[in-house]
Amino acid sequence: MPLPHIPRRHLKKSDD
Repeated sequence: MPLPHIPRRHLKKSDD
């Protein structure tokens, strides 16, 4: 299911 609206900043390097 689609996640809530999250800034791409978190998706880009959340694993960093």
